[in-house]
Amino acid sequence: MSSASSWLKGFGAAGLAAGIGAGFAAGLAVGLAAGFGAGLAAGLAFVVAVVGLAAGFAVTQIAVAANARQISTANTTTSVLLRILMLLSNVCNCVRILL
Repeated sequence: MSSASSWLKGFGAAGLAAGIGAGFAAGLAVGLAAGFGAGLAAGLAFVVAVVGLAAGFAVTQIAVAANARQISTANTTTSVLLRILMLLSNVCNCVRILL
């Protein structure tokens, strides 16, 4: 009987260790997925904020240049659009590096 009892105890200990290991692995996977999702969401929110800021800056520049009549509105629009494209390119490069 003693050998059966020790065998059952060993089996229970192995089951407990396997259960703890599996639980830890599952918890780690869920935690990493949640962290990655939260990081991705924060990164996307940052990109949206930067694009919004660039658009607001562009509109302000166009309005100022048109009001001051320093250069034609078409020239200003082209210049600002090129700046926005350069800014978006930089943001995309940053996101690519982070991912």
